[in-house]
Amino acid sequence: MTRKKWADGKGGNIVGFGDVMRQMEQLEGAVNPKKELLAALRKAIKPAKTAAQMNAPQARPFYERPDGTKYDPYPTRTYKGNLKWQGYGSRNVTTATKTWKNGNGAHVRLGVKPEAFYMVKFVELGTAKMPRNPWLEPAFKAASGAMRGAMMKEMKRRLDAAARKNK
Repeated sequence: MTRKKWADGKGGNIVGFGDVMRQMEQLEGAVNPKKELLAALRKAIKPAKTAAQMNAPQARPFYERPDGTKYDPYPTRTYKGNLKWQGYGSRNVTTATKTWKNGNGAHVRLGVKPEAFYMVKFVELGTAKMPRNPWLEPAFKAASGAMRGAMMKEMKRRLDAAARKNK
């Protein structure tokens, strides 16, 4: 049984890289196309991850004692028993990448780790008593153009490096 690395989030398919993958396969063992594709995807998703971390709503501010130390008068814990401090949701934003079985594309997801599931389930989507406060989807959509450009740039850089290495 495999354990999920993220609770939920937004994802997108990266298509149209079949030509680049075929060029990498022609380099005859100098490069692993799937490994290179996933490495480029991880680099390309970074702007969206950073934007999501910046957009994530923060919990109520800490109270300050007269001596200047900060404290939370109502500490809450995750289901694993970890304290949820201010910024816990934004620190738990994560990504996951996976290639398709046919090798012609890949899938990338941006979400949160399971302990911070509430950031998507309750904050992003809202509840019957709490209005939705979208932060993850706008960050992903705003960075999608930059992600595609970064992906193409990184794949070209990796393809050129592999071609130089193969000579």
